[in-house]
Amino acid sequence: MGKTHTACGIASALVITRPETVPGVLGAVTFGALGGLICDADVFSINHHLTKVTKPIVFLACAVLLIIIIDSIFRIGLLGIISRYISIQQITGFVLFLAVCIISMFTDHRSFAHSLLALLIETFCFMLMYEPVAKYFAVGFISHILLDMLNKMPVRIFFPAKKGFCLKLCAADGTVNSILLVVGTVISVIAAALCLV
Repeated sequence: MGKTHTACGIASALVITRPETVPGVLGAVTFGALGGLICDADVFSINHHLTKVTKPIVFLACAVLLIIIIDSIFRIGLLGIISRYISIQQITGFVLFLAVCIISMFTDHRSFAHSLLALLIETFCFMLMYEPVAKYFAVGFISHILLDMLNKMPVRIFFPAKKGFCLKLCAADGTVNSILLVVGTVISVIAAALCLV
């Protein structure tokens, strides 16, 4: 369902926020897609291979750790250089977001990463990093939760509460998924065009 979550995250971000500039549309597309995908950081691996969602998280975590280690050992001042161009607030938001994603990778599917708690924390991280894109991310994230609630596996939106919710209307990879992918893609293209007219 990754493609469907991406398409519907983008469509939702464009339709709900209705950006009026090219940078706004690009922000809605990029961060609506990210919000639509990031919930599945809790699907760490499939057949012992990192997924398309978890690969970049692991890569970024390793890169940040490597920068910190190199800077600590060799006293190069990399963190000082980075902080000249990126504020401490933005770095804090990024590191916190990365930490939440890593924590999500070790939780049960459709629990913490699919919760309102994760939505609030991760949206706050984007507000720290670059506030204008936080709304696109949040809308994409919410679209993911709503889509997942259509199928048969419960979503623990009120995590840490144990009870999850689902409507049991369809299977995760069935016909409805294919239809939603097409509809999400078509709406994304039309909405992007209308935003720029």
